[in-house]
Amino acid sequence: MYNLIRAEFYKLKCDKTYRSILVITGLLMGVCIMLMVTKAGAGTIISLNDIYGFNINKFKDINKPTVLGIFNSAQGFSPVLQILVVFFVTSFVLNEYNYGTFKNSISLGSSRIKIYISKLMIISFGILIITFFMLFGSALAGTVFGKASGFFNYNTISQMFKSILLSWFIFTAMASLYMCFSIIVKSKAIVTAAAIVILFSEPLIVIMTNHINYGDYLPSFLLMKICSMPLYGQAVYNIVLTSIIWIIITSIIGIFIFKNQDVK
Repeated sequence: MYNLIRAEFYKLKCDKTYRSILVITGLLMGVCIMLMVTKAGAGTIISLNDIYGFNINKFKDINKPTVLGIFNSAQGFSPVLQILVVFFVTSFVLNEYNYGTFKNSISLGSSRIKIYISKLMIISFGILIITFFMLFGSALAGTVFGKASGFFNYNTISQMFKSILLSWFIFTAMASLYMCFSIIVKSKAIVTAAAIVILFSEPLIVIMTNHINYGDYLPSFLLMKICSMPLYGQAVYNIVLTSIIWIIITSIIGIFIFKNQDVK
């Protein structure tokens, strides 16, 4: 298992798609800061109602921006990060089939379960870097270039790290789902299209059913919830638990398919 994880780390370091995603994430961070510095108007990528939505550049006072406000603005780009995660997962998984590395690992006697788990673990680590870079990086850049206040406030930092970790859990749950899809269909185009449909359909499902509580079981809606309001206690526990359940279920399905698959 240790050698498999080391090998996956090396693949992550050399993966061109992942490097490109980090560059795009840096550009998104730059856009977030530019919108604040130029005092552009607020915008929303996806909105469910007046409460839930991915809001960008929405400050109480644009003339006196806070670090937490910039952090929340960076969270508004979460739908874009979702799409980037899809490209990352599909590339990182399906290239194994194209390059024959799955077949080589299996022929060397590695357990398919361990191959699958090590792959998912490194994908999760890669997502943590992307999430931290986008959210904390934007807050730090806003302090340096936008003279935002509150960066050295303990409550602000703890709230930011809590949101980063919750976002990481949800993105990992999504990645586990995308990895399962990738193992099943072995097509980047189909998985990407399905992920985009899921991204925009989950809010519609909540609207059509007219039950906001249904959204608590849908990763995209949970991400929207994190971006819309501060969460405490039971709400945090529910998000972590739901994400873990998604990861376990999709991993079990993915491992079952992978174990019985004819890998060429």
